[in-house]
Amino acid sequence: MDRTSAQVQAQLRWAFACERLSFVIEPPAGAKPEGELLDLAAAIGHVRHALEQLEAAFAPGEKGSHR
Repeated sequence: MDRTSAQVQAQLRWAFACERLSFVIEPPAGAKPEGELLDLAAAIGHVRHALEQLEAAFAPGEKGSHR
């Protein structure tokens, strides 16, 4: 089934937020994270926001919804 632009964008935001959280939890060898990249609460906030966007993009009644 084809996905809408909103669905694709939501999935990309979700993937980015998960990568960011992974980086905060376990930075790659040699990485020197600074500022917000050290902030677990901020990373979790990004994941929550991305999940809300996914829910909205794939909500029943949305064009291209898989539900």
